This record gives sequence, C-alpha cells and structure tokens, in this order.
Amino acid sequence: MSWDQYFQKTKNQAPRALHSKALAMDMNKGLAIDLGCGLGKEALETVKEGWTVLAIDKESMAIEQIEKLIGQLPENKLSIQQKSFEEIKILPDADFIYSYHSLPFCHKDQFYHLIPIIVKAINSSGFFSGSFFGIRDDWVKSGSCTGISVEDLKNYFSDFEILYFNEVEKQSPPVLKKQNKYWHILEIIAKKSV
Repeated sequence: MSWDQYFQKTKNQAPRALHSKALAMDMNKGLAIDLGCGLGKEALETVKEGWTVLAIDKESMAIEQIEKLIGQLPENKLSIQQKSFEEIKILPDADFIYSYHSLPFCHKDQFYHLIPIIVKAINSSGFFSGSFFGIRDDWVKSGSCTGISVEDLKNYFSDFEILYFNEVEKQSPPVLKKQNKYWHILEIIAKKSV
C-alpha cells in the first residue's frame, strides 16, 4: 500500500467521529499528541479547540501537508515531528493522546513497547482516544498489521476510566482496494484516573 495514494484518496474526508467525540469531553487543554497524524485534519481541529499539538508521522507527504497548515494557526500551537513509531522511546507529558488506524501498522515488537510509553505520557486526568485492530482482523491474521485482544487492550488501560468502547466487525473494502476485507476494529476513549 502507498501512503501517498491513501492520503490523496482521503484528503477531503472530515475529521474522524471518534476524535470529535473525545474533544467534546471535559479536558484540560494543554498538550495534545497526534500519533500517525496523516494529513493533519484531527491535529488542526484540536488546535482550533484551544490545544497545543505535537503531530507525529513518518510519511514525508503527511509532514509536508501539515507544514502548510502552520501559517494559518496561532504561533507555537502546532509542532511536527517526522519519525516512525519504532523510533519513539519517550513522549512528552500530555493531556490528550490520539491515534486512529495508525498503531496497528507499528511492528509487533515495538507496538507492545509503545503502548506503555503512551500510557505513561498521559497526565493524571488526561485522555487517550484511538483505534486498534482486533485479533480477527484480516490484516492481523495475515501478519501485515499488529492486533490486540479486547482483554489485553483494557489491561493496558487499567489505570483509566473507559468512557467509550466500540468493537466493530464488518466486511468492507479498504480505501485503496475493491475487494472486501474483514475488519475488527476496537475504538476507545479513556481518562487516566491516577
């Protein structure tokens, strides 16, 4: 799959409903981190809601598109890092971390190392919102993505109050394909309680 093709195909899509649902919650508007920020739709929406945002993506096209947004925003409200998840060893303390359909593309060994880094970076009363692929997803079964069970996911967020959890299983084509795949998606919004 080409990420450039994916970005071209999805560039006019609105921010994800899960992101908007999380932003509507009562949060301290400090630093937000968007992991796998893509073209920056959610990062931009977050800045507009009064946050300072760190947007991280490994794809140069994504970074180039987000850099075009900076001039439209209040000074120092959006910063960008081009790096892969495998390069992340620490994240700054944040009140909100968001990642949709990005973490499953992290190599399996790093995936299980990255989740605790994310959890640790979230301040007390801070939020995580994102999606994961469950163990029945076709891409997980084929080994092209990393999946996680519902039980393991909830264990990683055991110090959080889970405010929203949605498990989706469906047949539909991916953005760049015509044939259906089986999706097993786990969506979560959680508030750190310690």
